[in-house]
Amino acid sequence: MIGEIKMENYDTIIIDAGLAGWILGYLLQKNNKNVLIIENQDLIKKNKLFGGIVTKKAYRLLFEIYSNNIEKINFKKYNTFKIKNNKITKETKNQKIYTIYRKNLDDFIINEFIENNGIILDKTNYDKIDFKNKIIYIFGNPFKYNNLVGTNGVFSKVRKDLIGKNQKMNFAIEGECLIENEMF
Repeated sequence: MIGEIKMENYDTIIIDAGLAGWILGYLLQKNNKNVLIIENQDLIKKNKLFGGIVTKKAYRLLFEIYSNNIEKINFKKYNTFKIKNNKITKETKNQKIYTIYRKNLDDFIINEFIENNGIILDKTNYDKIDFKNKIIYIFGNPFKYNNLVGTNGVFSKVRKDLIGKNQKMNFAIEGECLIENEMF
């Protein structure tokens, strides 16, 4: 458990944050919203087995959100390549990717949330959610919320509790789509 947890009303409760959830929590905190993040994993030991590639656009957005603080972590910058018939055909100098050890990125974003007075319950699962009255129960204690965000993907316990059944998918695909004439 990180920080002192008060049983009060929260503007937003985020469950199993992930990268997007931590950034959302940080931005809400910066806008004076009362945010609680419930994370089922141990944040000290949590380590993604994949990830760590950040596009130029994502890097720019991280820089806009965290300003110069993002430079505290050591991104490596690479050009991208076009591949045809399993051969590299040319280097695309205008498209860059950034790489980082994913744990370093996660730790940075979590620490920014904490330093901004973010409240976290880690190594914690919720008991049940009363969607009608906007109450989530944790260890039998009620926490009221205005907004509930379940950001833990297609296997979301929140989704199952909301619709009453598991998702039929067993995988998810994520990617960035470039929009014509979009400026980086």
